[in-house]
Amino acid sequence: MSDSAEQFAQFKTLLQERDEQKIIEFLSANATVLALKDENGPSGLMLIAYHRLAGVMPSAQQLAPSMDLYESIAYGQLQGVKEAITKQSDLLNQAAPDGFSPLCLAAYFAQFEVAKWLIEQGADLNQAAANPSKVAAIHAAVAANHLELVKLLLDEGAAVNLAQTQGITPLHSAAHRGNLDMVKALVGAGANVHTKMDSGETALSFAEKDNHQEVVDYLNQLG
Repeated sequence: MSDSAEQFAQFKTLLQERDEQKIIEFLSANATVLALKDENGPSGLMLIAYHRLAGVMPSAQQLAPSMDLYESIAYGQLQGVKEAITKQSDLLNQAAPDGFSPLCLAAYFAQFEVAKWLIEQGADLNQAAANPSKVAAIHAAVAANHLELVKLLLDEGAAVNLAQTQGITPLHSAAHRGNLDMVKALVGAGANVHTKMDSGETALSFAEKDNHQEVVDYLNQLG
């Protein structure tokens, strides 16, 4: 194993341990890992964002020599996003190495202003990830539990019944999370409350299983 590969492996171990101070100290001495990546995988800088290590992100951003489009999205750097896409317009819907579209990443990382700008530029609202998850922006926004992003996507015409892997729709995910306002927003936009996942689960059965009584009561009222 090369020195860089060994450093990257050590870095990923630290991410799993989630000791933010240790990670910052490691990065201070080994900032090059931020640009390293596994084959077709996210960079070290992206991995920090994926691990939701908010205390590490400012230091990582400061230590990184540069940020590409996808890293700029994850870190909410709208100016960097604008510069990248203005320079190369076909990046607007070009999936990251791990398969997720720019708009999907903006939704997943709850970067509202970035998502709004991407939509204004004509980003594909329903672009599924180029990986087995088939996650689109609407699924990512629900996963991020970001109601305003969900509403934005719906208002702009995102497909409310779009299914990701295993037949999971946004409504299934919102019910699973017990987010009643989000469930109502999805239903109001035309979500089919009777849609079944590949496993046969419905939004109602999810809410019942997870003891989200307000969601259960609401869905039962719909019949």
